[in-house]
Amino acid sequence: TYGPPERRLTVESRMLCAPGPAVCNGTHMTVVIPAFPGTLKAVGIEDKTIPMDQLQENGIALDTKRGVKLHVSREVLKFRLHGESCPGVQSYMSALKLAFQFHGEIVAMVMHPECPCDQHIPLAAVCTQDGYMDFQVLADSTVPPLDLDTLKLRDPACKPAFKSSLNDRVWFHVPLSGCGTRYWLDGEKIIYENEVRALWTDLPLRRISR
Repeated sequence: TYGPPERRLTVESRMLCAPGPAVCNGTHMTVVIPAFPGTLKAVGIEDKTIPMDQLQENGIALDTKRGVKLHVSREVLKFRLHGESCPGVQSYMSALKLAFQFHGEIVAMVMHPECPCDQHIPLAAVCTQDGYMDFQVLADSTVPPLDLDTLKLRDPACKPAFKSSLNDRVWFHVPLSGCGTRYWLDGEKIIYENEVRALWTDLPLRRISR
């Protein structure tokens, strides 16, 4: 409200707030919007608008029982490498746009949700929409532990994208069209596959006799 009583101007602006960061697990990111008198009409990811009846096939599950919950598959998310503060890869969405019907108007909100850093939960391999396979290898996957410096993909020129300072895990960011990655069709799905090998460099000398 601004100005003297005889020329007072009042402007009302409606704001929509989503509390806290996104919640993530090994397969999904969940974004929660509290219940309010608005109806979700459209979902946009970056510059792509997804019709409401096509959310499921685009990796998004919608729950409107209490407010709005969007469960976004990690396959839809982007990934970035972090340093020592977050060993591994952090997943995020560069832009999530939600449009609501609210008091007769279309009101849009744009979010930039990202998963909190979790150093303790290993992720399975995830194929991303920008054409990469992301996964981690832990040294204690075997007994004795793996020598992470000897890990090689099918193409030995491809190295891990990140190695922790404790030398206990590495992350691979592998292009689906390179580094020896193979693929095949399984019904309506495409399955991508690569192979990581480690050398056992400290094997004791043995004698072979015939």
